[in-house]
Amino acid sequence: MLKSDSERAVRRLCRDWLKAQVIAEREHPSFLKFAYWLREHYPEVLSFRASTSPFEEAERWFNSELGQNWRE
Repeated sequence: MLKSDSERAVRRLCRDWLKAQVIAEREHPSFLKFAYWLREHYPEVLSFRASTSPFEEAERWFNSELGQNWRE
């Protein structure tokens, strides 16, 4: 999968995942919980080449998409 395709998918999927969480979980979304869900349901979106790692790139997109950049 191309990195650009993975980015679009991860950004969309993190919003979908967040909507499915209970309200308490939405206040402070966990990338690790999202990543476990992503690996279980959509492992192909983490199969791209990256200068760091696909996992780190996905975390950056997750934080950006959900307004969690303060965590970086």
